[in-house]
Amino acid sequence: MTTLEHVQRKAQSLKDAFEKVQSNHFYWQRKTKPLLDKTLTQIQESTDLNWTFQNLSPELVRLVLNDGQGQQMATLSFRLTYKSLVSIDMSYYSQTYQPDAKSETFLTIYSLEPGLIDESLIYSSVTQLMDQLLKEYGPLPSTYKDPHATPNTIRIRTNVPNS
Repeated sequence: MTTLEHVQRKAQSLKDAFEKVQSNHFYWQRKTKPLLDKTLTQIQESTDLNWTFQNLSPELVRLVLNDGQGQQMATLSFRLTYKSLVSIDMSYYSQTYQPDAKSETFLTIYSLEPGLIDESLIYSSVTQLMDQLLKEYGPLPSTYKDPHATPNTIRIRTNVPNS
């Protein structure tokens, strides 16, 4: 193979990649983003939680869960990346290791082409976020024992000193 043929093959591969990115971006605008808007708004309105649906830019929508004081507890983001893949990310504040300080945990759940996102995947992503929050903030099972807790021992004095 000559050097020119090699360059021509690479140029065709690059052209195909650009077309794929453009196609994914178009699909996001026409199909995926309207589906996300509709489904996430429906989730916000039909659950009795402090959800806020935010349409932040043409490439980013997110569902934010706030606590009773208006502080952000968790976020589920759907973002069109520069490669025209949709990144589905969750972030939440954790108090597991340091109860006095909050640290943010960030997880990427999926990175998919826009055509692969459907209602079922959106519901599944919201459910995954809720499961993670239940692990973080949910009640502890009755069988849970804190290894650092001091045992509740009752001490009874059996001998009284002479007065």
